[in-house]
Amino acid sequence: MKLSIISPAYNEDEVLPLFFERVEKVCQDLLEKDEIQDYELIIIDDGSTDQTWHIIKKAHQRNIKIKGVKFSRNFGHHSTTIAGLDHAQGDFIIFMDSDLQAQPEDIPKLLNEFAKGFAVVWGVAKERKDKFFIRLSSRIYYWLFNKIAGVKIFKENVMAGCSKTAANHIRQLREVKQFAPALWNYIGLKSSIVEIEKKERLKGTMKYSAMKRANLALVSIIGFSKFPLKISSILGFVMSFIGFLLGIYMISMKLLYGIPVPGYTSLFASITFFLGIQLLILGIIGEYIGIIIDEVKRRPIYIVEEILDDKKQS
Repeated sequence: MKLSIISPAYNEDEVLPLFFERVEKVCQDLLEKDEIQDYELIIIDDGSTDQTWHIIKKAHQRNIKIKGVKFSRNFGHHSTTIAGLDHAQGDFIIFMDSDLQAQPEDIPKLLNEFAKGFAVVWGVAKERKDKFFIRLSSRIYYWLFNKIAGVKIFKENVMAGCSKTAANHIRQLREVKQFAPALWNYIGLKSSIVEIEKKERLKGTMKYSAMKRANLALVSIIGFSKFPLKISSILGFVMSFIGFLLGIYMISMKLLYGIPVPGYTSLFASITFFLGIQLLILGIIGEYIGIIIDEVKRRPIYIVEEILDDKKQS
């Protein structure tokens, strides 16, 4: 069996040498135990501006099992997932970040689950060590997504593996707005979960800002659920009904009791509130239209500038 390990890298020149060392050691141990017959480590350089690609080149010259794919610019973490699948040749393909928060020593745990017949294996963190706000927002997001989306995702997956069969199915899902955890579960093949350690970053900085996390959450929910549109319809109906009742109340007060309903302030507040609801609904619809436009354009998910692989031309 051949093992493929795919890892995205964006400005990770500080940690990559140690990452290579630890992954190679794990793979060498697996070879000696005859648990695998061959392996490849494919690093996807997602438009790095530091020495990341230079380090990948040096590693490839030292060990041809280490391969590299360099994007022409930064296309995003989820584009690297599809690129990894496009270039992987293994019978079992593992995805893990190169920042060493996911531990290479946990790779055998995923292999053991694959040996049991599971097509998709999720490495889920035993516990989160992030700040309280990040942990809370993540819990709310996972709960909401699993309630309203058509597929389920697992909390805090930091490593994942899939069989060659699963990879072939996932490759066909060429969506521009990728959300890998949901796409992998969308195919419906037998999956398993293993608990693994998630460590603090040894070096470098986290690449996902709060804004990027919020945008990813929005894109994932819109991409896998029509629930926001249903909420928009319900809000529109409720607000219209409230407006109708208020109109009846004002007319009744004037005709039956001769009491004009005073208050430009209340009128202005009501108008502002209803306009806010309308803009919210238009914003939700706009997000869906924006995704439709991106998908219709069919622009490539990623563009390769250079490849380090003896079997392919760079």
